[in-house]
Order: sequence, then C-alpha cells, then structure tokens
Amino acid sequence: MFRVKLLLIIVCLWSSHSGAQQPPSLSPEKLGYESHTIDDPKLGTVNYYLRNEGVDSNKPLLVYLDGSGPYPLYQRMKQGFGSTVMIQDKKLLAQFNLVVISKPGVPFVDDVEMNALTGMPDYAPPEEYTRKLSLDWRVNSAKKVIDDLLGVVGLKPSKLIVVGISEGFHVGAKLAAIEPRITHVGLFVGNGLNQFYDFTIATRMKAERGELSATEAQSEIDQLLESAKEIYADPDSIEKYWMGHTYKRWSSFCSSAPLEHLLQVKSPIFVACCSLDKNTSIVSADYIPLEFAKRRKNNLTYRVYPYEHSFMERTIGKDGQVTGVSSHFEEVFQEFLEWIAVH
Repeated sequence: MFRVKLLLIIVCLWSSHSGAQQPPSLSPEKLGYESHTIDDPKLGTVNYYLRNEGVDSNKPLLVYLDGSGPYPLYQRMKQGFGSTVMIQDKKLLAQFNLVVISKPGVPFVDDVEMNALTGMPDYAPPEEYTRKLSLDWRVNSAKKVIDDLLGVVGLKPSKLIVVGISEGFHVGAKLAAIEPRITHVGLFVGNGLNQFYDFTIATRMKAERGELSATEAQSEIDQLLESAKEIYADPDSIEKYWMGHTYKRWSSFCSSAPLEHLLQVKSPIFVACCSLDKNTSIVSADYIPLEFAKRRKNNLTYRVYPYEHSFMERTIGKDGQVTGVSSHFEEVFQEFLEWIAVH
C-alpha cells in the first residue's frame, strides 16, 4: 500500500503548562484576539481574528494561512496548549497587525486528544469542514477577510503581507496571484508542483536509497496514478477519502501547482523550504527558482534550510536515538522580516 505522512502542520506551544494548570475556558479575547465574522452567500460563515494588542491601522498587516487538517487554531490538550499559529513571539508580533482565519466550521479553540500510537492529534472534522474545505474556499475566504479589514474595519496598512505554511503555501500562492494589494509574500515548507507528484518523488527516492526495489516502487506509483485518476474523475466527492482527506480536498489542491500562481505574482516573494522535509518534497520546491530564472523573473528569494518540516531539528544521541527536538521557525521568520525591510 502506498504510504506517506499526511500534509500536516501542528506546532505545540506552551508545553510547560499541564492540563491541571489550564483555565476552564479560553476565548479569542483571552488569547489576545478580536473576533470578526463575515457571512457570504457562497462561502458561508468566515470567522477571522485580529490580534488586538497594539493594533495600529497603519502598521503592516500580516495575513497568516495555516497548514492542513480540521484543527482549531488553538487547542487544549492534556500535555498543555497547542496551536497551528506558528507566530507567537511577542517581539515578532509587535511589528505588525496579525490576522488568522478559521477553516469552515472549525472553532477557534477546542479540546484535542493526541493519539498515543501516531503522535498526531485526533480531532473529528466538523461537517461544514468536510463539505466546504477546498483550495478555492481558503483562497476566497482570505480575500474576503482582506476586503473586510481594509474596508469595514478600516485598516490602512503600510504593507500587506501574506504568510502561508504547508497547505497554506498553496493557498498563499494562489491568493497572491489574484490579490494585487498584497505587497509581500512569504511561503514556507510547501511544494512547487502538483501535490500528487510529491508522492511520486518520495517513492522514487525510496527506490534510490534501496528501501524499495524498482519493481515495488513502480507498483506504488502505478497505484498512486490510479488513485489520482479516481479523484479527478469524482472531484467534488466528500464521501470518498484518500490519505485522510476527501476527494474534494485533493482535487482542488491538485487542480493547479503553486508554481503556476507564483509566476503570476509581481510582488516580492520569499520561499523557505527544508531539505529534510518528508511532508513536502524539496525536489518539487527546487523547480520554482529554475522556472523563475528561465522567465527572467527577479522577484523571488529562495532559501533552503537543513531541517525537517516546519523547521524542526532532531538531536541524535550516540546510540542513534532522538534526544531532543528544536524549532528554528522563529529565526527563519526573523530573516523573512528582515528581507521585507529591504524589498
């Protein structure tokens, strides 16, 4: 059977807080956010949250697009708190107005259990998430949020920055292609080509490393191609699943490649990927700067770091066992902010 990790980004924060120390309830306001709701006839309800600490209508506005999965932006867990919002450092937050967007039907905060066997969160997808989640829903909801912030809320940001992480990489690429008000684009740990192709690359590399025979690898790839054909043949199905996501989700995110959208963007683009990433292929991302060079487009900065997905680094002991895991996201993001200052 063809296997690969799901495209997921969950960053655990404040892990020093035990379950006993958690307050009985959390709200956007308690976590420093101001809640906003948009009711759209096509998208339905779009909930977004603006950091309310030091909001200045003229500060740069950063629209944050998180990774895949039906997870709340903030999670209560026995181990502490978790979040899909990787930007938490107050020094970083002080530099701009931050807005985060919930996926369809997903609450801002909720209880989430960690699966002891997989080490991954267990959270049942809300019906609305299953029914609506797609690339276009995420792109169009983010565009509506920008319209609302610059119109109804009345922000007049000196810069409009979009940051997309993992699945948000693809969302941010397409959003930047259709929203000319965006001044800077930051995309982290994503792929350049069709997401299905990442699975093909992963299998070919297994064969190259000797983990699979050439025959076994080809069998997996043939199976992948059959799965892709089935998904493309039934692109709106929310009853059929592949690799933990509905056919609708896969068909929408595999209807185009991020590279196609990035080539349409005129604003400066910062792409940061990880060479040890097993969730999104660095080989796929490496094609992005090549295509920009071929077309003589000079608005791309492409950086690669020797980390795993979401800029995580494992420390290995003398016995070959993992002795620690550290995140390098904040330092990479600081580099991105320094890049913004000169672009």
